[in-house]
This record gives sequence, C-alpha cells and structure tokens, in this order.
Amino acid sequence: MSIRVLWCALLAVLLTACGGGGGGSGGGSISVNRTSLSFQADQFASSTPAQTVRITVNDSRAAFVGAAYPDGQTPADWLAISISGSGSTYDAVFSVAATSLAPGTYTARPSLGYADANGNVLGYRDITVTLMVRARLSASEFPLTGTLVVGDSTTTIEQLVSVSADTLTWRAAASAPWIVVPAGPFTGGRALSVTLDASVLSIGDYNGTVTLTNNADAGNTVIIPVALSVTAPTLTAGPESLQFGGDDGLAGTPPQLFSYQINTGTNTYPWTVTLSSDPTVPAWLAASTLGGQVGGGGATTMIFANPAVLTGGVYIGSARLDVNVRGTVLSYTLPVRLNREVERLQVTSDGVAFSQFPSRELLSRDIGVTTSLGRASVPWSASSSAGWLGVTANGVTGGALRLTVTPGVLAADTVHRATVTVTGSDPAIGVGEPAVETIAVSFWRSGTEPGRLSYAAEGLRTATNPVLPLVYSHEGGNQVAIRNIYTGALLGRFPIGTTAAGSMAVSSNGEVLYIVDASTARVLALDARTGASSAVYPYAYLGSLYDVRLAYTRTSAIPTLILGNGVAINLLSGESRATIFPTSDFYGNGAISVTGDSREVYVIDTGISPSRISHAQVSWSTFDGARFVVTDRGSRSPGSNGLDVAVSPDGSQVYAASGAPYEFPVFSGDTLLPVRTLAGAAYPNNAETAWNGLFAGGADAFYDDIDIWFYRSDGFGIGTSRCTSGNSSLITGSLLFSGDAFRYVCASNGSFGGNRTLVFDNAPTP
Repeated sequence: MSIRVLWCALLAVLLTACGGGGGGSGGGSISVNRTSLSFQADQFASSTPAQTVRITVNDSRAAFVGAAYPDGQTPADWLAISISGSGSTYDAVFSVAATSLAPGTYTARPSLGYADANGNVLGYRDITVTLMVRARLSASEFPLTGTLVVGDSTTTIEQLVSVSADTLTWRAAASAPWIVVPAGPFTGGRALSVTLDASVLSIGDYNGTVTLTNNADAGNTVIIPVALSVTAPTLTAGPESLQFGGDDGLAGTPPQLFSYQINTGTNTYPWTVTLSSDPTVPAWLAASTLGGQVGGGGATTMIFANPAVLTGGVYIGSARLDVNVRGTVLSYTLPVRLNREVERLQVTSDGVAFSQFPSRELLSRDIGVTTSLGRASVPWSASSSAGWLGVTANGVTGGALRLTVTPGVLAADTVHRATVTVTGSDPAIGVGEPAVETIAVSFWRSGTEPGRLSYAAEGLRTATNPVLPLVYSHEGGNQVAIRNIYTGALLGRFPIGTTAAGSMAVSSNGEVLYIVDASTARVLALDARTGASSAVYPYAYLGSLYDVRLAYTRTSAIPTLILGNGVAINLLSGESRATIFPTSDFYGNGAISVTGDSREVYVIDTGISPSRISHAQVSWSTFDGARFVVTDRGSRSPGSNGLDVAVSPDGSQVYAASGAPYEFPVFSGDTLLPVRTLAGAAYPNNAETAWNGLFAGGADAFYDDIDIWFYRSDGFGIGTSRCTSGNSSLITGSLLFSGDAFRYVCASNGSFGGNRTLVFDNAPTP
C-alpha cells in the first residue's frame, strides 16, 4: 500500500477537519515540536501520564489533519493517539492504552500529517514512541473468604492466590495469626497457598490481610483482603414431638427413638438429657441413657413412658437435650405427650350361677380378674356378702378369683343370692372410675333332678339369665314370659312396652333384660326380675328397622350393647356409636359373639351369601368423647347363608352355623384359620357356647331325628338331641345355655310356622 492510499484511508477515520481549508498556491509545510516520545509503565498499571506533540500546518490546501502508520507497520495496540485543534495548530495526545504486556521495551512509529479535501496527503512527520514496561507484582482470585464451625474436626480452609511476578523475587506476610502463608522468598509467578485456621478462634467474624511485597521495590505491594466467619455448630434433633398411647389412650407405649447430631465432623462433645413431666411424681417418663458424646455421626436415646403408674388422662412432659461445644451450649426440647385411657378393675364374669342336684353339682368356679387395659400384677382383694359363699381373699390381676359354695343347710328349691366385692388397690385405677367390681352370685339346690319340659305357643325369641335360673320368651307381641329353667314354673308375664318385640339379651350380672323394639329402632331396658322399665336406648340404625340381634358385653368394664346392624350403645352414658367392622358388610343384621374378657367380638353377617365372619378388638375410649374403638382383625367366610356364630369364653375357638355346609366349621379365634369341622345336618342355624367350653350346634333339620349336637372344646362329641319331635324347625338363635351350663333352652316352629314350642332340657357334662 502506498502512503498516499494509506493516508486517504486513515484520514477518513482519524483526521479532524480543518477550519477554512481550500485555495492557495502549490507549496506548504507541516512541523512538529518533537519527533520522539518515551513512556515508562509498571506492568499491569492502571494508568500512565499522556504526552502531547504540537502540530503546525502552513498550507491553504489543508483540509484534514491525522495520524497513521506507514505501510508495512503493524499498529501498536498499547498506544492511543487523539488529535484536537483548529486553524494551523493542533495537539496530538499520545497515551499508553494497555500495560498488560510482558516486561520489556516496545517501539511504535506512527506519522502525523495533513491532506486536502480530496484526501490527498500533502505532508507528514514521523514520530518515534518508546514504551518501557517494568515487571511488577500482581495477584488474582481475591478477596479470600471462608466459614468454619467452632469445634469441628475440620479447623482450616486452604485457598490459592494466583501471583504474577515474572522474574521478580517477592515475599508474603499475614496480618493475623489465624492467616497462615509461607513467608518465601519466592521468585516468579506461582499459586500461593493461604490457610485460614480457626482452631483457636471463638465464634465471630474475623478480617485480615495478606501482603505480597516485591523484594526489589518495597513500594510494589499487593494487599489481599481476608475474611473468616467462625460460626456456632448446628444441632439437628428429632422428631419434633413424641406421643405415647395413641389418640385414644389405648395404644401401646413402646419406647421411641430420640436422635440428634451436631456438624462437628469426627469431633464429639458431651450431651445430657433432662426429663421433666407433669406430674413429676410418680415418675412416668424415662430415658435409656441421660448422657454421652455426640458429633457428626449422631447419637440416640430411647424415651420411655410408663402409663401403669398413672390414672387416666393426658400427661405432658419433655426431654431437653443440651450439647456443650467448648463452652457453647446447644439445646433442643422434645415435647412428650402420654394419652392414657381410664383404667378400670374388671372381672371376666360379673355374674355366676351355682347349683346342686342329686346327680351333678357346680359348687366352685374360677373368675379371671384383670383391668380394662389388660395390665397384670395389679393387687386386689375380695369379700363375700354371704357366709355360704367363700372367695379368694386377695390376688393380683392376671390370676383368678375362686368362688366356692358351701351349701350347708341352705333351703332347697330356692334362689340364694350373694354379692362378691372385688377391690383394686393400685393407685392408677379407681380415680374417678370404679376401683370396685361386684359379682352377682346365685345358688339353687334341689333334691329332684330337672327333666325335659316343653311349652306350646312360646319361644319365638328367647333369652336366659346368666345368674338367675330364669328363661325369657315372647311371641313378638307385647309381653314377656318368665319361667324357672329347672322347674318350668311360670313366674309371671310382664308388659314390654311395644307391640313389635324383637331380639333379647340379658346383662351378664342378671339384672337387666334388653329387648329390641323393632318398630321404632329402640332398645328397651327392663328389670330382669320384675319387668319394670329402667331405660330406653334409641340407636342409629344402619339399615331397615327390622329386628336386630343383640349381644351384651362389658367392653372396657363398661356395660355395652352391640347390635347386629353395627351399632354399639354405651349403657352408662346412653351414647350410640357406629362400629361397622372394616372387613364386613352389614346388610342389616349380624349375629354377634363376644369373648369372656369382652375384648374380642365376632360377627357373622346374615344378609349375603357367601357369608363372612369378621373379627375385631373393641374398647371404649374417653378421649374426644366416648368412642367405641374397633381394631380390625380380619375376616373369613364360613360358608353360605350365615346364621349364627359363637366364640369360646377364652377366645381360642370360633364356631359358625351357616345354611351350608351341613356341619359346624371351627376357626382359630386369633387368626380365623380353620381348626376342624363338627358334624351337623342341613341346615345349621344355631351356635352357642357355655362358660365351661361346651359347644352346642343346632340345625333346621325339619325331617331328621337330631337337630342339636353337643361337643367338648377339643371337638369330641358328647351327645345329641332334638328340640321337639315330629316335623318342626329349630328357630335361629333360640338355642341357649343356663348360667350353670346344666340346662339348655331351644324353641321350634311346626309346619308353616305353627305349633311353636319352647323346650328346657339337660345339657351333657363336658
């Protein structure tokens, strides 16, 4: 490229227009006051003083003044030129544009010139510019910051600073002991390690510097800010809270885990747990250990709640955790709640019938003593109201109370009655609830063996008194007949209070007769001896209003009626609660059987085929009002057209009576797995157990000679019978035992429902 062309290109970009311009004769000139410039700069310096060259142009043709590099020169990136002025005088300002160069000397030779209006260069002067770059110390990657935890096993942070020094020799120094750097000296650039050490520091924010100094030039320094935050360790603990006893106060209280850790790595520090509770005495809250060491790996302790020392209610406590880390105490409070249902003393039977005849007698019986929560080893004492009835003076729950009759000269053919009082002495029971249980006892003696008795036009619905030798029967009308189960004597008829009487049940102490009013969804309570009305219990029916089956139980030591449509009635409060078993469909009515301890309930639905036996644990809870708590234990189909169910008093075996198969299947009371089958006939419709383990199964065997079978608890058959002779059908649910299990009751229908007959007869001895 020729200078002329280069000038034209550069002038278009760089030159400043001249004022006036134009005209004149051929000659002209340009002069500068200096033709060389020299700069010195430190490497990476931020600025260097500029220098100026004065330009004088004497030529009337001058239209532009500018600067350019002659052909063949590479423009210097480190040099900047700017021109200002007017007329014939201009200033060209030369400045260093960049110092990020390797140390050394750099030269540039730009030209200053002028051109006419057509861009023709008319004159120029060369300028020599020299830059000497001196090596200087510099660094990057700062400021330096970090965070460390007091007590952590990691006490240092290492960071790197990139130092540029060319061939310089330099050194490093820290302003504080917690900043650790190698002193040097060092030559040339390198990565400098800076360590922040918090091993001797307490909690706080710390600031300092690292200074890099050029050994050859003390003024050439780099100051690097350093900041370190030393924080308290963090305690992480859980759970947020603990609850024992469940929402209903009935759940178990297994120990629960309290876990915690601090972010100190492998370093561990002492911890303590402090328990507090309301009340403080008796001590119901405990921990497996109250102290130890904890670090990043964590630690645990088990929290225990002992409800056995408390009465029913809600109890609040806490477990406070303190961790001491080099004088800094970290704390966490774990709230603890214990829900405990009211505990009541409970006997497995609060009604007992004794008897004595020439060929057989029942003069002694063991009654289990427990609590409504099933707790063992609670002390109790017992006393009898009658001299002829002896009792075990004292014992503990989980054992038995023995009742023993000494007949002496007691009158024959007379009901002798007594009351046994059982008192619990554990302070955890009986506060606000009875710590006393009473057992109603009767004794009947006779010199005459009872025989088979039958009564026409009686027995559509039947019930037996578990204490007194009484049988109740009605025809669905408005009266109940009462007969002596040994003699058959009619003791009276009393009005029911409804014209649509249904199923009946008698309280386990023999005091109250319950009858369903099938027209208004009520259960009527009558005095079991006089027929006097004592209470009415409406129930929220869960189906049609037809007659529902009844079962009386003492769930949680609270008198309770469980209805076949899935309703439970608390007989103390009168509250009605729905209790549908989760695995069973109630299409209106189910037959019910309850274990002797009142905790296990079995229901066979009677509205569908195949039928189903449902098993549940039941209890009452006073939390959130009176709640009937049902825990599903599973179900099993015993066959088609379920009609009746019975469970052995100890809950070990469950018996079913279904239209088919034509036998009586027996299941495990715990798992409902099959145990055995007992022979029967078409069509099974009654299942009944007695306190002594005797099982009676009945069938609607219209044409057969046998419709009742008796079995021991081991499945051994010990007798058969027929409710009535001829063409008759055993009525579903009418087969019942007397309180002493010496007698049984049944009722049958003749052809087309006519010729109804009520029968009393002797049961075999198991």
